Amino acid sequence: YECVDYFLFDREVVYLSMHYFDRYLATRQKVRERTDAPSMMLSHLLALSSLYVACKLHGVTTDSSP
Repeated sequence: YECVDYFLFDREVVYLSMHYFDRYLATRQKVRERTDAPSMMLSHLLALSSLYVACKLHGVTTDSSP
């Protein structure tokens, strides 16, 4: 939650981001029929991409100005 809290996004964005992450991995394993984990670089890229998509679709910032 640190990244999302820093940029003042709603915490639901984290939930949606992890949902996108899991959905991608589930479809990837079905297509390749392999159980091995993705590489570290692919995991980081996937995590950032899913967070970006979740922020774009559902990222409403809270106004912290007085």
